[in-house]
Amino acid sequence: MRIPGIKFEKDAHGNNRYVRIDLKKHHEAITPFLKQVGSIPDNEAEDAFEKEFKECITGNELREDVIEYLKTLPWKK
Repeated sequence: MRIPGIKFEKDAHGNNRYVRIDLKKHHEAITPFLKQVGSIPDNEAEDAFEKEFKECITGNELREDVIEYLKTLPWKK
């Protein structure tokens, strides 16, 4: 039976080897499986990343810090 958004791919011997799944169509059905096998992180891991990311400095802040540090080095003229 053909289901839109799901395609079986065969190996050289004609056996089904891979499944191509359109995530836009079947996102709700496949997401639990992908989380179970570790292909996508669970919400706890995502939340920890987002929390850490929000506490990071910006690129401009980093640049300013590096410039200030470079000014303290004993440069030879």
